[in-house]
Amino acid sequence: MSEFKCPKCGSENIQKCEIIYMSGTASHSSTTTMGRYEATTEGQASTDLAQAVAPPAEQDTSWIATTVFCFLACLFFKDSFVVFLILGAIALLLGKSSMDADEYNKKIYPKEYDRWKHSYICHRCGNRFIIR
Repeated sequence: MSEFKCPKCGSENIQKCEIIYMSGTASHSSTTTMGRYEATTEGQASTDLAQAVAPPAEQDTSWIATTVFCFLACLFFKDSFVVFLILGAIALLLGKSSMDADEYNKKIYPKEYDRWKHSYICHRCGNRFIIR
């Protein structure tokens, strides 16, 4: 018996999620020129199935710059207690969120991505499963 069958319905009509995602996703770029000015548009289009089996995403840690800005702003507004408190609270919340995102990216994301790399979907019954 082949291991490349759906464990739910036994169908061999299965496909690796990574392949579905890659074949159903396309990048596009276009440049428009008007006289001396140029505008570039870039994007990505994907099928509904490709979106459904998309890889996990890393969490955004770009809040670090905003956190630093808020802390620096606190130094300038230290005479205004209310502004100082508000900016300080925002900086602390953003800093905590950024640290949580960084921890997710280091500990959880690699496991989720590895799981996705071994995920398959059955085109007969829609079951999603792992083959290692």
